[in-house]
Amino acid sequence: MRSGGENIYPEEIESVINNFRFVMDSLVLELNGKLVALVYFNPEEIKEMHSQIKADNEENVKQVTEKLRLELQTYVNHRVNKYSEIQEVVLQTGPFEKTATLKIRRYLYN
Repeated sequence: MRSGGENIYPEEIESVINNFRFVMDSLVLELNGKLVALVYFNPEEIKEMHSQIKADNEENVKQVTEKLRLELQTYVNHRVNKYSEIQEVVLQTGPFEKTATLKIRRYLYN
């Protein structure tokens, strides 16, 4: 990928994203000229860390997840170069589809 004449390596940004505590997996894409991170949070870890969230109260889960989504974007953008900052974090509802070697099938998400 290129942004403003700079080479962008999505794997480097994904490495930063995947270091965020609640992230299980991520994928960085360029959509309409913007860097977008598709992220799958670990739902069990979120519920475990926020024990006040009851499994039957989806609204609380959504609120916590939205807060984490915004925290993640700030976390990543403080750790990457200006031209590698993500403009949007999109939550995945389930795990990414992977190959037999456990690599994300990137072509499915473009």
